[in-house]
Amino acid sequence: MKKSTGFFFAFCFAAGLLYGEISFSGGVINQRDEVLFAADTSVPSMPSYRTLFKKDLATGKVEQLTFFPEQMELLSGGTVLQIRNRFGAARYDAVSGQFTVLDAFPSLNSGFEPYPGVLEKSSASPDGRWIAAVQPVSPARGRILLTDVNGRTSQELSASAGRGRLPVSWAPDSSVLIYEDSGSLYYARPETVFSGEALEARYRIIGTGSVRAVSWYGPSRFLYACGNGVYRVHVPELFGYSVYRPLISVGELAGKLPAPFNPEEDRICASPDGASVLYVAGNRCAYFFPLYGDDYAGGNGSVPCLLLPGNTAEVFPFWTERGSPAVFARTVDGGVSVLKGWILSGAAGANSFLPVNIPADALQVLLSPDGSYAAFVGASGVSVYSVSSWTEVAEYASGAVSAVWIDGSSLYVGGRGTVSRWNFKTGTSEIVTVSSVSGYSWDEQGTVPVAFVNAGAEGEAGPVAGAARFRCTGNRKWELAAGTRAGAPATANARYRLYLDRFDGVYENMIYVRSAGGKGGTEPIVPVRESPDAEEFRRGGAAAGKHGERAAVALVFDAMDECEGLPEILSALHDYGMQATFFLNGEFLRRHPRAAEDIQKAGHQTASMFFTSWDLSDPDFRIDADFVQRGLARNEDDFHSITGGELSLYWHAPYYVVSPEILRGGGMAGYTYVPADVFVPDWVTADQSASLPGLYKSADEIIDSILEEVRPGDVIPVRVGKPAEGTREDYLYNRIRVLLNALSDQGYTVVPVNRL
Repeated sequence: MKKSTGFFFAFCFAAGLLYGEISFSGGVINQRDEVLFAADTSVPSMPSYRTLFKKDLATGKVEQLTFFPEQMELLSGGTVLQIRNRFGAARYDAVSGQFTVLDAFPSLNSGFEPYPGVLEKSSASPDGRWIAAVQPVSPARGRILLTDVNGRTSQELSASAGRGRLPVSWAPDSSVLIYEDSGSLYYARPETVFSGEALEARYRIIGTGSVRAVSWYGPSRFLYACGNGVYRVHVPELFGYSVYRPLISVGELAGKLPAPFNPEEDRICASPDGASVLYVAGNRCAYFFPLYGDDYAGGNGSVPCLLLPGNTAEVFPFWTERGSPAVFARTVDGGVSVLKGWILSGAAGANSFLPVNIPADALQVLLSPDGSYAAFVGASGVSVYSVSSWTEVAEYASGAVSAVWIDGSSLYVGGRGTVSRWNFKTGTSEIVTVSSVSGYSWDEQGTVPVAFVNAGAEGEAGPVAGAARFRCTGNRKWELAAGTRAGAPATANARYRLYLDRFDGVYENMIYVRSAGGKGGTEPIVPVRESPDAEEFRRGGAAAGKHGERAAVALVFDAMDECEGLPEILSALHDYGMQATFFLNGEFLRRHPRAAEDIQKAGHQTASMFFTSWDLSDPDFRIDADFVQRGLARNEDDFHSITGGELSLYWHAPYYVVSPEILRGGGMAGYTYVPADVFVPDWVTADQSASLPGLYKSADEIIDSILEEVRPGDVIPVRVGKPAEGTREDYLYNRIRVLLNALSDQGYTVVPVNRL
């Protein structure tokens, strides 16, 4: 830990920290037995950040002083901003100017050890009274809890929900939420859930599907896609539909889709008046549909369709203030995320989607409440575009992490150093709170926390030129204080000494407080017990070595023939900062040469899966060592002609078939054979479930079984693309972020095969 005469400072934001790691910076104590300390956090899809805390050693109370905006929501009609990160959550009331820490979320002070991976999602009701969140119970699964913020009590809505996504959807008036449970949709009224007057779940079922099939277009109206139909539903009618569900179906038919809705991959987005819908089929096609009801006699004729790029990882549909649809897609080009956008040209009945120009570094797009502006969030800041002309009208040039609209002229911008309120029409901004610090200490009197913020220079050491100096005025509020001088940092007073040491557990290290008088004794700066739910699935750091050293596993992706899921995989690996090995089959290279180029450009290890997808154990073929050697050579040549690069000298046969001749042929060609160490039945289809009893599992069940079986040094195979025959309800590649998160959470780091 480096020192300066006036402050403690972070030697860098990200140095030495892997994604999913949390470590402490040294503490600074004053004469009132109060300690300032900070936690350095590195998580996927976010800049590394440093959170400042204060602890009163006399009372044991820990207070979070800065709030990094991993998630932000606007509540109570735009008057309340909720900021959440893995250490806790707070709400800022713009009317009173006060901050309130939410007890509804676990916090460092309550003894909860934060999960090192991606923050579990939560969704507050628009009025701010209720919060729905997923509480983990296994590496891939969780339960949906509904929390009353005022009463500080929680009720379980569903015992089975996938982690990494929040399967709930709130009515705009907060009266009802729709949630997903085991492939079906249910509704719940929060008041009745907590009063004990809620109907049994079987009386609250809407139908099969996921929340992707629901889109609100009014305070109490939504569209629901099921099968080929889109149904119009009015909330007051839900009770009647549910009670008489065996006799009648929910809602009235609004229109028909061209193909059955796939709850796992498709989504709908209703127009503001509910008269039309954007239908996104997988990540490949977006359709504009006017809803004419029954089309049996006539049909709607041709409808505009947007064919999305094959490297699309995520799609964001919405409607502008003129009732015109827009589609934005996050693609992966050479392993780098790129946002692209299209609008339906002219009036709503026009025939084609046209591309729009957007900032080159944009990663998020947010529509203003009145639909007249779009905010693009990127590494360089926030750009506001008028949707009538799709031209930039204002720019907030400061490193941005997240943003949320307040009204048609203002946004909250969550930055790397501060959270600010910005009025883009007047060009004014005001700081709401500090989000991350680069240095900290007490003032010269030893009573007021002083923080240095260097938001524009991630990774810089301490308060370099351009860093701003803030003082805490109480209740987590900060003000610029260029004239405030920081006192000399102290790690001891007459009663306590502080020191930094190694720690076995979630944290990479720990600040210890040693009593200098009385009976003595040493305690960690924060409680280090875990929640009961965490203990259910975390194996006590079995994957980690002494003092937090991480064990390595290789995640290998088998690209046999098709490329479905590849954009999602490349995007997730990029966000997690992980490198993997891709085994490429000759059939994949011939069908998808651009995809092979993208894998190589992303920096992943490329290996061979032979030149053909034949099962080499098939008795109809005679396989000898010479055939294997020549087949590997042909795959090398095909890869080189496409990418200009070379395959590494690792391989496995299609379907991981192995025999003495196969091994001998690979050895003659200079290759090392790589077997799969963990059984991953992501290739088993629903059609095969009868002939292969017990092998068909959902993607989440597969992830849970992987985490039970995996050991340090193992090779974990994941299939790219859908099987040639048969289908599955879901695919492991669509849940790859959950798998990466689970491996990181249990102490593993993912590496290419050659680094095992």
